Amino acid sequence: MSSKRKRYSASFKAGAVALVKQQGRSVAQAAKEIGISESSFRRWLTADSVEAGEKDGLTAADKAEIRELKKELQILRMERDILKNSRARGRFLLARNSWSRSVTVPKRSGRPLFGASSPAKNMVRGWLRTCDW
Repeated sequence: MSSKRKRYSASFKAGAVALVKQQGRSVAQAAKEIGISESSFRRWLTADSVEAGEKDGLTAADKAEIRELKKELQILRMERDILKNSRARGRFLLARNSWSRSVTVPKRSGRPLFGASSPAKNMVRGWLRTCDW
C-alpha cells in the first residue's frame, strides 16, 4: 500500500521556521515537536533564508520564471523543427517536379520512372502520399 506524501501549507511552514528563528530552539527539537523530519525542516529554513535574502540561491519567483522559460523554449524548438521539416519537404517537392519533367513516363502507369529504387526514396514517397497538402 502506497502512502501519500504530506503537504504542508505555507503558513504552517512559516510558523515552524519562526520556532527556530525567533524562539531560538534547535532544529532537531523543533522538528520533533512538530512531527516532521529534520531534513524537511532544514529545507524550509534554507528556503526562508533565500527568500529573505540572507543566503544566495533561487527564490520561488526565480524558479517559476525558469520553469516558464523552459516551457517556452521547448515550444519554440518544436516550432523550429516543424518549420525545418516543411522547408525540406518543399525543396524535395521542387526537386521531384523537376525529375518528372526530365524522366520518361511509361504509357501504362502514368508515373515517372525513377530508375533503381532505394529504401529511402520509397520511404519518402510513402510519406508524401500520406501527407495532407
